[in-house]
Amino acid sequence: MDSKYELLLAKKGIRPTAMRIIVLRELENAKNALNLNELEVLFDRVDHVTLYRTIKTFEEKQLIHGIIDGKDSVRYALCSKDCLYDSHVHFHCEKCERTLCLEKVPIPLVALPDGYTRSRLNYVICGVCPDCVQKKKKVQ
Repeated sequence: MDSKYELLLAKKGIRPTAMRIIVLRELENAKNALNLNELEVLFDRVDHVTLYRTIKTFEEKQLIHGIIDGKDSVRYALCSKDCLYDSHVHFHCEKCERTLCLEKVPIPLVALPDGYTRSRLNYVICGVCPDCVQKKKKVQ
């Protein structure tokens, strides 16, 4: 087992298992947020229920956060050390389909009317990422 991942899991009160360590490693190495199908593809044989429970445990313990990507799919990203799952903006590229955390861009404060209580906030900007803009310029 990889002690770096065991320590990270332990800090969040999550018992380290082989599956949890593997999923954590994949999320850390991912260049963008991944959905459950993308995670399943990374493993040769995976028990779908175990993977789903692992993701839900990570989310409950705020090790990862879920992002609704603008296409009704939930993608998951590893939280940075200072991350609150609803503290920053996310960006979904409509060309390459990647969803990224924009951790330096805070979510604007939204005042709710009296009687409403916020439990979660998901702020996703859809558009075209810089990589896809560059590819388009090269083609022209």
